[in-house]
Amino acid sequence: MLAFAAEPARGVTAAEVAKILQDASYSAKIGKAGDGTPRIDSNMGGVDVVMDFYDCEADRCGSLQLTTGIDLEKGSTYQVINKFNSEYRYGSAYLDAAMDPFIEYDFEVVNTDHAAYIRSQIELWEEVLGYFIKVIESGDSKPATK
Repeated sequence: MLAFAAEPARGVTAAEVAKILQDASYSAKIGKAGDGTPRIDSNMGGVDVVMDFYDCEADRCGSLQLTTGIDLEKGSTYQVINKFNSEYRYGSAYLDAAMDPFIEYDFEVVNTDHAAYIRSQIELWEEVLGYFIKVIESGDSKPATK
C-alpha cells in the first residue's frame, strides 16, 4: 500500500501571514476589510501596504492582494502609469480620482510551504514596488512632504 504525505491546508489565515511578515521583520496589523474578509496593514519599502485576502473559506484564504497608494501633492499622469504598466508585468498600476498612483499585486497561495512561498512573493512585491516608486518619481510629480 502506498502512503501519501498529507497535503498542506488550503490557503492561509491572516494570523499565519502576519507571523510570516513579522518573522521577516515587517509590521503586520490584522484587521478586516469592508466586506469582513481579513486585511493586514504593513510597511514595506518605506511605504504603507495593505494586504487583502480573497477566495476565503472559513478563516483560510487562497489568494492575497498587496496594494500601495502614494499620495502626491500634484498627482501623477496617465503617461507615467502607462510607462510602468508597459514595462513591468507583475504589478498593475492605476490612478485614483485625485490622480494619485496605486499599485496592486495579486498572488495565489499554492499548496506548498506557505511561509517560503509568501516570503518569495513579498520579495517580488518589494522589487515591483521599488520600480513603481522609481517610475513615479521620474515623472513630473514628486511625492508630497508630510
